[in-house]
Amino acid sequence: MRLISALLVTLPALTVAAEQNPLFDTAKSYLDKARDYFSYTQSPFDAGAAKVAERETARLTWFNWRETLQHSGEQKPYNPPEAWMVYFTGNKTCHGLCHRSDLAWNESVALFTPDVSAPHLATVNCDLEPLLCGSWAAATGSIWFILLPQPLPDQSPAATDITIHTLNLTTVTNADITHIHTRKEYLKTPRYEGPLHPFDGWVQKTGLVYPMAYGLWTLSKIPNWAFMVGMSFISRRFM
Repeated sequence: MRLISALLVTLPALTVAAEQNPLFDTAKSYLDKARDYFSYTQSPFDAGAAKVAERETARLTWFNWRETLQHSGEQKPYNPPEAWMVYFTGNKTCHGLCHRSDLAWNESVALFTPDVSAPHLATVNCDLEPLLCGSWAAATGSIWFILLPQPLPDQSPAATDITIHTLNLTTVTNADITHIHTRKEYLKTPRYEGPLHPFDGWVQKTGLVYPMAYGLWTLSKIPNWAFMVGMSFISRRFM
C-alpha cells in the first residue's frame, strides 16, 4: 500500500518532467524527419526509370495532342492501327495518391523501350493540362489504350478504338501496365464510345468541346465559398 501511494504521489511529477524534457522532444522530431525522408526518397532504380520515361514518352497538351496522336504509316491497302498507351497523372489532381502508379508507369516504360512491338507511349499531367483532362473526362491514375487507324482512301478519319484501364493506386505494379499490351488486356475491355470520345464523340465533332473545356476549367477555379454564397442568394430569390 505504501509503494502504491508513493507511485500515485510521484506520477504527476514524472508526467510533468516528461512533458518539459526538451531532449525527448528534440530526439522525436529528428526521428520523424528521418522517417519522412526515407519514406519519400527514390531508389536509384526508380530514379533511372524516371529518366527513361521522361525521354521515351510524349507529353500531350491541349495544343499538341491532335498532331501527336496520328497514324504515322504511309497509305497502304492494309496498314494495321498504331497502338498508343496514354497515362494520366498529376499529384494535385490525384490528391497525392498517384506516387505508386507513377513509379509503376516509369518502370513499364523502361521495360517497353527495347521491345520493337511495344505501343507508343504518352503521358498527360492533369495538373498542367486541366483543359485536356476535362475535355476527355480522363481520371488520373488511368491508362487509355488507343488504336489509331490508317486514314481512309479519301483521307477521312476512321473509327478509333479506345479502352480505359483504371489502375489500383494502392497495389499497381509494372506488370499490371505491361500486361495491357503483352497479354492484350485491351481486347477484354469494353470499348469507350461515350460523347466525350476524343476522336469520334459528338462533343468533339460538333466543336462543343472547346466551350465545354473552358467552362469546366472556369468552374474549377471558383472557390467553394462562392458557390455557397451564390446558392444562398438564388434560394432567397425564390423563397
